[in-house]
Amino acid sequence: MAPGVFKDQSYEHLLQTLSSLPEADWDIPCEAPIGKLTPRQALGRLTFHMGYHSGQIGLIRKYGGNL
Repeated sequence: MAPGVFKDQSYEHLLQTLSSLPEADWDIPCEAPIGKLTPRQALGRLTFHMGYHSGQIGLIRKYGGNL
């Protein structure tokens, strides 16, 4: 798979999935592997999680030298 293809496909899938959820369902809790949460909370956790690891990668690149 060419670089960036998976990222682009994942992003398109995420957008399609989010747009298919009716607005009224965004605050209805459901079971997930990490516990009971709403789709809105799940998206917030995903965003935070990605940001956290992006910061870790930035620190590795900054202090880890040329890896």
